[in-house]
Amino acid sequence: MPLDMQPNMSRDHRGEQSPFASLSRRGLMGLGVAAGVATGMPSAANGREADHHATAGSRIDSALVQILFADLQGPLVAGSKTQPPDRLERAAAVLAEVGTILSLPMLFSVVMEGTSPPHLLPALKPYARPANTLLRIPVAPFHDRATAAAITRQRRPILVIAGFAAEVVVLQTALDAVAAGHEVYFVTDTIGSQFERTENAAFREMEMAGAKPTSVLSFATRLVPDFIGKPGKQVFAALKPVLGQ
Repeated sequence: MPLDMQPNMSRDHRGEQSPFASLSRRGLMGLGVAAGVATGMPSAANGREADHHATAGSRIDSALVQILFADLQGPLVAGSKTQPPDRLERAAAVLAEVGTILSLPMLFSVVMEGTSPPHLLPALKPYARPANTLLRIPVAPFHDRATAAAITRQRRPILVIAGFAAEVVVLQTALDAVAAGHEVYFVTDTIGSQFERTENAAFREMEMAGAKPTSVLSFATRLVPDFIGKPGKQVFAALKPVLGQ
C-alpha cells in the first residue's frame, strides 16, 4: 500500500504503527538538531585525536568503524547489472552479520519508492530497526540532518559504505564523508549500478577523493586478529556465503 507522503504520518493502512512512516520525525526527535551541509559538515574526528583516525597497516580497529547501508531496497537493486542483485544482497547481508558480531553501529538510509514505502532487501531486514533506519528526502545522506547527526553521534571516524547506485548515493556519500573528515571505505561487492562504465567512473572519483575500495572479505578479515577464538571464528563463519560455501 502507498505510504502517505506526510512526514509526520505514523500509522500504516491497518492502523498499526508503521516502521517507516515516522522515521524522519523519530530520527530528528531522537537525535536532536544537527548542523546541515550549509553550515559545514559534521566532523568525524570530533572527540578523537586525528592520529587515531588513519588506518595503519593491515589491521583496522573495529572500535572506530561504523557502516552505512544506503538505498539497498529491493525495487532499486533489481536494476543492478554490474553486480547481480542476488550476489549484492548476499554480500550486504554478510557485511551486516559481521557488523552485528563485532557490535559495529549500522545505519540504514532509505528513500520512498515513488509513493510506496521503502522495501529493504529481505536479507537486510533482520538487522534493520526503527532506531537505525532513517527515511530521507535529499539524494545525499549527509544532506539529511537526521542521517548526518546519526553518523556523527557515533564518534567513529571510519565509515564503511554499501549501497545502490554507485554513481548516485554511494558516490555522494563518499565525497561528503571524506569532506567531513571520515576515513571512507566503499565495499565494491555490496554496490551496484546499471552501467559498468559509469560505475567505474564513480569508483575512480571516490578513490581520487581519498575513499578506499574494498570487499566484504577483505574488510571483515582486517577487523579480527585470527580465526581461532572469538570473535574471529564467528566472523569467518559469517563470511562463508561470500566464499561460496
